[in-house]
Amino acid sequence: MATKNYSQRLSTFKQEIDNADLKDSLDSLRQYLSKRNLKILCWDEKNIAISLKVQVDLPPLGNFEQIDIRNIEPILVVINLVGYPFIPPKVYPDRLNFPRAQLPHLYIAKKDMPPAFCLVRGDLAEWYSNKQLRDLIIRVENWLRDASAGLLSVDGNQFDPTRIEVAKGINIYDYAQVAKVINNKAAFSQGQNFAIGLFERNLFNEIYSFKLSKIITQDTVAEIFIDYMKEAKKDNSLASKKFYHIGYIVWSETELTFNKYSADLPETWNELKTFCSQYDVDLTKLEKHLAKEDLNIYKAIPIIIGVKRPNTIIGFSDSIEFFNFYIEIDSPDVEEERIIINIPVSVQIQHQPLSISKAKEVSGFYAELGRIAIVAGCGALGSKIIMHLARSGSTNLILSDPDKFSPHNLIRNALFSNSEGINKAIALKKEIRNLYPFEILDSLEALPLTIESVLNEESTKNCDWIFDFTATNSFSQGIVRAKLAKGIRICKGYFSDFGNLGVLFFEGDNRNPRIDDLEIMLYAQYKELPIIASWLQREQEAIQKTINTNIGIGCNSETIILADDVVSLHAAYFSGVIRNESKLVASKNGKIFLNKIQHEPFFSNSPIFLEVPELYVIESINDPSWQIRLKTGIIEQMKKEMGLAMPNETGGIIIGRANYKTKTIHIVELLDAPNDSRYSPGSFLRGIQDLPETIQEINDQSGTQLGYIGEWHSHPFGPNKLSSVDLKTIHKIKEDFENRQTNIPVFIIVVTPTDLLPFVF
Repeated sequence: MATKNYSQRLSTFKQEIDNADLKDSLDSLRQYLSKRNLKILCWDEKNIAISLKVQVDLPPLGNFEQIDIRNIEPILVVINLVGYPFIPPKVYPDRLNFPRAQLPHLYIAKKDMPPAFCLVRGDLAEWYSNKQLRDLIIRVENWLRDASAGLLSVDGNQFDPTRIEVAKGINIYDYAQVAKVINNKAAFSQGQNFAIGLFERNLFNEIYSFKLSKIITQDTVAEIFIDYMKEAKKDNSLASKKFYHIGYIVWSETELTFNKYSADLPETWNELKTFCSQYDVDLTKLEKHLAKEDLNIYKAIPIIIGVKRPNTIIGFSDSIEFFNFYIEIDSPDVEEERIIINIPVSVQIQHQPLSISKAKEVSGFYAELGRIAIVAGCGALGSKIIMHLARSGSTNLILSDPDKFSPHNLIRNALFSNSEGINKAIALKKEIRNLYPFEILDSLEALPLTIESVLNEESTKNCDWIFDFTATNSFSQGIVRAKLAKGIRICKGYFSDFGNLGVLFFEGDNRNPRIDDLEIMLYAQYKELPIIASWLQREQEAIQKTINTNIGIGCNSETIILADDVVSLHAAYFSGVIRNESKLVASKNGKIFLNKIQHEPFFSNSPIFLEVPELYVIESINDPSWQIRLKTGIIEQMKKEMGLAMPNETGGIIIGRANYKTKTIHIVELLDAPNDSRYSPGSFLRGIQDLPETIQEINDQSGTQLGYIGEWHSHPFGPNKLSSVDLKTIHKIKEDFENRQTNIPVFIIVVTPTDLLPFVF
């Protein structure tokens, strides 16, 4: 006569328990159950089983669908002797005739073993981390109560999928794609009940794991077979080799649906045929094909069985539940049209490939960067930011970089060795596509060149962002000069100070302040922020020592000493800032985000935020190709000094920077006229007392980024133009500049009560 309880097969555990946490938990359980002794049995070499009986509150009007849940149910609490409490206990029904085939939330049992209860949604170890054995018993009682009332599934009219506890590897494929194959009965050949797929095996896994690459049809079989054989002939040691397996998707030829659960999954070919037959899935045609026409080079063959359920599967879009297996067939295993050896069958778990919606959900980033973003620079910093954004589901990207990926780039770039010799932008595009194999990424593009040619109004009208992560200033100057579509947002990021300072700029609305404005305004903080002064001075010292570094260093050289973790920290900070800024309406002010990394006394980073108001912008009177951009407050300061000096003319020195390529002069500071200057109602003669020393000090403190750029003086009573004296002075200064080979233009501003008149010569 068959035994009634599984525990009758187990022997009594007689050893001493050394685990102190386990001993305390068992003592606590005895107190909770008011029992002096617990029935402790040997489960296996590593685990004990506590045999208990729990009381179940059954529905007063009878069990749901007459499910055989009883008022008193025997259970087994299985506990790891060494790993407890970090390895949580598992609970099994002890009754052999427990109605496992009628209930969801039971794990598939190993052969000749009871199925474990699926007690929580999520990680059992996480749930048990702040619980005791008594809480586990209460949870089992509630589970059994819900089972008797038909309340285990709380997802409405959906079907709870089978829980598989132990599997040999995974099979990755898109549920909707495979469900469509089955719903359309898209067999490889007419009259068959199976489709054929090309599966890629993960080589670096001791257990077989597969990923569905393509569904093979009559139209594609020749092309795919050529690729299949090409990869098969490659040397197994090559990192680029793909291990392809031909696999099968099998379905029932009827429209019957099934709501029963399988108590056991098959472990042999004959058991697999029996398992499939209970769901009306006939393997006869597949077996014949495997015996006569299968072209697998490798022994392992993935098989996906589709079972039709009465309701949509929880978490999916269709009512087909997939069971995943693989078999290993060798020549002696088959004869004529059948498999003659009862070969082993291994169970696998299905995983969904990553989708953009899932990436947004998991990363918590639902905002969009916009219609599309142009990203220039796919080097160390750019590649990591790009992959951060892509992994957050932002793939509307045009990637640009003229360089190919070199072996030394492996130290700091987000790409790996399989990209060596490939253009960086194209390689990153490929990696992003690999992230989302079943998504159509039409807006993801790669330009293996610099993209100055597309920096115009027409090409950027469908773009919302331009990101500049290039290591040089040439592209930034191109952005500055370009006439772009209205409303486009500009962001530039780089690191400097030997990699220890990350700088991220966001232009203001309507491109004021621009990137170049923000950079100069950052340098102008040298007086207020010692961190800026010390950074600029270190950069200048490095240049003087001919070290290969400058403002906004790149790291594409093999000689640059810079650790990957430093680049990654900057990239993570920048991408987080970019995500936040993408949620906000473009600000009228420009924004500067700094990320300072320190190595002593311990490794740390310190963020700094600066906001820059829009600049006053005016063109040169005599040469409109030059543009003058003034820091907020400069004009007011000039007019105030003009008023205080009336009726005399006055003036002073202009501190800033000139750029011949962009034809821009930035004004950040004014110096008062030296004490030996002379003032009168008709003229102003600027003196020189202490002036060279003052300018040199500014030049030194700013690391030569700022200095003398021109002069200003007032015409309190007119004229609104340069006087004859002004023209003579300008001519003299121009001759002096030419003799000294000064690399700045002659720049004069005349201030009147009604006008600001800049002149560039």
